[in-house]
Amino acid sequence: MKKPTASSIALPRSVVGILCAALILPAAPSAADGDGDIPRTASGRPDLTGVYDIATLTPLGRDPKFGENQTSAASPACRPMAPARR
Repeated sequence: MKKPTASSIALPRSVVGILCAALILPAAPSAADGDGDIPRTASGRPDLTGVYDIATLTPLGRDPKFGENQTSAASPACRPMAPARR
């Protein structure tokens, strides 16, 4: 008798995706309920009034260590990928 391999008993990815979605989605809170702790205006829309901190850690200028180079050929994203092992 032939021993089953992992590829012969594996479920198609679409089936696995549907099963995962069926298990996860019912547990997720519904944003459409409107019963959450979000304050609402008289018309039912979310009340977004208030004071917001718009500070960011994203630099607005280029780091001087890069100089005039627009690209970096030495970055990992520019290197070719190794072929996948099977």
